[in-house]
Amino acid sequence: MVRRWSCRHCGFTSWSDGRARLARAAGAHLFEHHAGRVRKADFRRQWACPYCDTSGTAHDEGAVVDAFERHLREHAVGEIEAGAHIADEIGRNGNVLFSVPPESNAADDARVHFVSGSDLAIVVTKSPKERLRLFHRRLGGWPDRTVVVTTQRRPLAGSFDIDLSDAPVELVELDRRLGPRGLGETVSRVIDAHRAPGQRVSVGIDVLYDIVDASDLRTSYEFVDMLSSRLREVSAIAHIYMAPRPQLSSVLNVLEGRIDLRVGTDSDVFVTRPRG
Repeated sequence: MVRRWSCRHCGFTSWSDGRARLARAAGAHLFEHHAGRVRKADFRRQWACPYCDTSGTAHDEGAVVDAFERHLREHAVGEIEAGAHIADEIGRNGNVLFSVPPESNAADDARVHFVSGSDLAIVVTKSPKERLRLFHRRLGGWPDRTVVVTTQRRPLAGSFDIDLSDAPVELVELDRRLGPRGLGETVSRVIDAHRAPGQRVSVGIDVLYDIVDASDLRTSYEFVDMLSSRLREVSAIAHIYMAPRPQLSSVLNVLEGRIDLRVGTDSDVFVTRPRG
């Protein structure tokens, strides 16, 4: 179960499967808004809560900050929502960019979150074995259909100890010479072949950096633009993983209009901050 907390003062929202972690993140964020309420009081420091009449004093500034954050955390706890989904922020239709390395625990947590909420899950990756092991280990049950699209030759050759004979899983080997347009057409065909009316569709993309690295800016934009239009036709959600890098700033600026939600991490909590 994923929980959600949103700041009433700005566009900051956070998600976690741990209530305590989420409360700590909320308290730290509220302190950013109200740090000015920590003031000098004679030889001591004093804080005053903006939401109630509680206050506190201490000689040590760090102790005052810790006490104030703990108190703000108590106010935030009552506003934590259970049973949330990150895709709800954009009506479960659009592109979510996770600013995390594709091969990371944070990316794996997000993948499980999105795939477990799907009826048809499409995963575009260079690491098919790792993704299938992840889903086998952490999903309570497979979606109605999971399709892994990869440019890996013989993707399950060698050591692979999971029996998928009875699982609703399909692997699609894509010739990398087809390029981004061929990848987009393949995803579109998979949707046509497997989607039933009313089903929730998610498309996980690990390879956006590879597309950007191997293509020009126009090709990268056209790939995201055309895929976005196709996914919107079926009310699908795309979860995209690409670690922030200085050389990608111009690319991300161009793609900005096709990214509906940017999510990062902070102390094992997913967060999105107001733009600007």
